[in-house]
Amino acid sequence: MGIVFMIVAGAILGWMTAFMLGSDTIKAGLRLNIAGGIAGALIAGLIVSPSVGTGSLLGSSYSVAAIIMCMIGAIALLLPLNLLQSRILR
Repeated sequence: MGIVFMIVAGAILGWMTAFMLGSDTIKAGLRLNIAGGIAGALIAGLIVSPSVGTGSLLGSSYSVAAIIMCMIGAIALLLPLNLLQSRILR
């Protein structure tokens, strides 16, 4: 259940980032943001969160800190991704 949550949360954060930056009109930009959000959420939720000790979204130890870590991971990956993407599109 944790992996499904990480994928959905990452996709929603990626879509919201594309919407805020105005790259939702470009299909490649929207897909890149959604994929980047999912990748960031999975990396943070599977690797960083258990390493820091905030709980594992795969196991039965769900915590608010692990969910927030998952969202921070998605945002942390989306930020440089969008900076790179804006330079490429110009």
